[in-house]
Amino acid sequence: MKTAYEFANNFGKTIAQPKSLIEIEKIKSSLALQKKSDLVITGHDLIEWSGRKSGPWLKESLDQILTEILENRLCNERQQIKEWLLNERTH
Repeated sequence: MKTAYEFANNFGKTIAQPKSLIEIEKIKSSLALQKKSDLVITGHDLIEWSGRKSGPWLKESLDQILTEILENRLCNERQQIKEWLLNERTH
């Protein structure tokens, strides 16, 4: 498993390089998701909700959802994610 530092940096969350394992654990425990698999939805959900076929948009949407959750603009809840997705498609 990646450290919290690497995980956060993969999603554009800028944090200072941690100095100790305790600091890494503190950062990790503060994240809304501990790992990608903690996401309550899958690509299949996005396809079903959007009515679109699989494609590059799917990875982009999943990455954006992860970012929104990590930056506390979206909760890791199915209904809220569905509403966000449908709202994003209309804008």
